Amino acid sequence: MTIKQSLMSILILTIGSLLMAYSVNADEETSFYVMPVLPQNQLPSTSEYFHLQTDQDINQQIEVMIINDSDEDKTFHLSVLDGMTTDLGDISYDTQHEYDKSQKIKLSQQIDVEELHTIKAKESGNVELQLAVAVGDFSGQLLGAINVYEQTKGNDNPTGVVNQFAYNIPIKIDVKTSQITAKLVYDGLKVTNNGTKSELTAGFINPTSTIIRDLSLTYKLSTKQDKKLIVEQHNNKLEVAPNSNFHPSILIGSKALKAGKYRIEILAVSEISGINETWQEDFTITGRESRALNEGLIVEQTGVPWYILASLIVIGIVILGYGYKRHRGKRML
Repeated sequence: MTIKQSLMSILILTIGSLLMAYSVNADEETSFYVMPVLPQNQLPSTSEYFHLQTDQDINQQIEVMIINDSDEDKTFHLSVLDGMTTDLGDISYDTQHEYDKSQKIKLSQQIDVEELHTIKAKESGNVELQLAVAVGDFSGQLLGAINVYEQTKGNDNPTGVVNQFAYNIPIKIDVKTSQITAKLVYDGLKVTNNGTKSELTAGFINPTSTIIRDLSLTYKLSTKQDKKLIVEQHNNKLEVAPNSNFHPSILIGSKALKAGKYRIEILAVSEISGINETWQEDFTITGRESRALNEGLIVEQTGVPWYILASLIVIGIVILGYGYKRHRGKRML
């Protein structure tokens, strides 16, 4: 077998393995389905999740339908999660995140559901949840989700499963929302560690009980003394859950941050939510923080990287050796 044929065989085997892995994952993910059973007071804006509106206390049942499309009986775990904002600026659902102190009502504490339900093979079943919310003087949007995943041996995490397919059916309840004006608060810049590396993060809070939509954040990081621009970053189309906080990273890339004084300017704009805010902060990077931020940094290179040069040299040697061997073989014949 020639070198070319060997490389083609390896490529075909690799692609085949990836396709098989995708097929297995797809089968696992589509072995069951979950759908909301829409109540009579469902708003007509959507049929994909629960969207209710009220100006008084709520006490009613809502249902989800679980369809078991597999050839065996399955047991499913149900729980209720609260709306939150990821550090990437997306709305998600969890109960293990840092809650903002402005969040007065948590749907995870307002909805009762029996955790485990078994659905027979090739059948479906409805699961009832009891929704009871005393709204009082609250006005705004309540956001949460019904989380459903297959219960497996040794896996009983009620807040969602890592590396296991799950459904989140959102619940959105509008309570006297005409009185709400969106607001975004800047909560300062910090050097944080996410468990694997240190990052420069900006803190933001949505203290209002309404979703901030299509938010754009622009950051300009510069040295304080000579005002040299180090990083300009644009984050667009962000979504912020009601009464939540998030901490996006300022990506410094291959630029090392030395210990010293810096300035950051931030512009936040959302035309949909009526937000147009600017903030400016002077801050200091200590020597310890500088070493943590720059640890493992790949410095920006102007020339050809050494590993590419080394690869080219090795390839050149192989080609020359192969050519010399063929030439010598012809002479011997």
